[in-house]
Amino acid sequence: MATVYKKGNSWICSGFGPSACNVSTTTVTFEGLVQQLPTSKRHLLKIVKKENLELLAQGIREGDILAVSDGSYKDEYGTAAVILIGKNSPCKLIIQAVAPGDGHDMSSYRSKLTGILATFLVVEKLCQCFSLQSGKIELDCDGLSAIQQSSIDSLDVNIGAPCWDIIGAIRKIRSISSISWTFWHVEGHRDRNKPADQLDIWEELNVGADHWTKA
Repeated sequence: MATVYKKGNSWICSGFGPSACNVSTTTVTFEGLVQQLPTSKRHLLKIVKKENLELLAQGIREGDILAVSDGSYKDEYGTAAVILIGKNSPCKLIIQAVAPGDGHDMSSYRSKLTGILATFLVVEKLCQCFSLQSGKIELDCDGLSAIQQSSIDSLDVNIGAPCWDIIGAIRKIRSISSISWTFWHVEGHRDRNKPADQLDIWEELNVGADHWTKA
C-alpha cells in the first residue's frame, strides 16, 4: 500500500508498506457441512460409508447416479437408509437416518418418507460441497405412496394427511433443488423369492438399503 499526492505535474509518494490481507484457508468438506446441520436435522444424516465423493459429484452432474432409499418400522421406532451409487463409476455413499417424532407418530410410511427426505438433504450438501449447479438423479423407493407424494410439484400439503410435515419438507427442498429428479417405484424384498444373482440393480440396491435400515 502506498500514500501518494499530486504536486504540480508530478505524483509524490510519501510512504509505502505491505498491506494486510486476510486469506481464508478453510476447506469446506462434505462431513463439515453435515455437522453444520441444526440439531433437529442432524439425526437424518449419519454417514455410514463413503467412497470417491468427487466421482459421485461428477456422476450427479452427468446423470450417472442412482439413489435408493428405504425405511423400517418396529416397536414404535422408525429408521431409514439411503444408498447413492454410480452406474458407471466406482463411487458410493451410504446414509442412515432416524425418523423424527414420538412413538405414536411412527409407521412404515413415515420411515420411507424419512429415507426420501434424507436423500434430498444429502444431495443438497453434496451440491454445496462441490458447487453443483445442475445434474440428474434417479431415486427409487419400495413405498409407492411415499414416492407418489414426494414427486408432486405442489407445495400445498393437507395438514390432516399422514406425515404431512415430512412430505412438506421434501417438496420444499425439491422445489429449490438444482438437480433434476426422476422417481421410480420398485417392489421390495425381492431377494425372498428370487436368487441374488438374478436381481436387477434396483432390486439389489433395495435389498442393501433394507439391510442398513435395520442395522
